[in-house]
Amino acid sequence: MAIFNFFGGTKNRKFDYIPRYFNPEKEKLEKAMEKYKQKETAPMDEVKMNIKAGLRMRTPYNKTFNIKSNFLVFAVMIVLIFLTIYLISAYMPLLLGFEG
Repeated sequence: MAIFNFFGGTKNRKFDYIPRYFNPEKEKLEKAMEKYKQKETAPMDEVKMNIKAGLRMRTPYNKTFNIKSNFLVFAVMIVLIFLTIYLISAYMPLLLGFEG
């Protein structure tokens, strides 16, 4: 890296790539034709796509994961409740000064 540039600054390089087989008018025409073709077959194809998307969204492993996590939380709560009851019944008389 030089501190001073005696020959002038470097110019930004431009990206001048033009695709060989690109015809913008043909692309616009194809897009317009595609819209009309989709409108002719849209109702049935759209229903099929919606059904497929809905089935993909409701995968069975997501439901089982939720059920397992809910069951785990419930089991941990039950264990903690029983542990709390046991500790209170065992150590509360000692804390209050009574011997049982």
